Amino acid sequence: SVSVRIPPVNAPWAITVPANSVRSAGSDSFLFVDSDGVADQRTVILGDRVGDRIAIRLGIEAGETVIVTGLGQLADGDLVASTIRVASR
Repeated sequence: SVSVRIPPVNAPWAITVPANSVRSAGSDSFLFVDSDGVADQRTVILGDRVGDRIAIRLGIEAGETVIVTGLGQLADGDLVASTIRVASR
């Protein structure tokens, strides 16, 4: 058997990120993006989670580079050097 989830026709495209890139502080969720070599902490509004990815409803734009590793000691404003990996099918 196969399960299929069909979004409503008027649903916008979703921005998704690896779920492990999202952190929490109290009731807030946030992640870091690489903004010209500097970690920029962004508060985000989460959407649905599917597998190891989670939709971001508000807080980042398509095309921004989300930091997914080295988050343990990362702070807003830290210098970062990103390695970009393109997902394959």
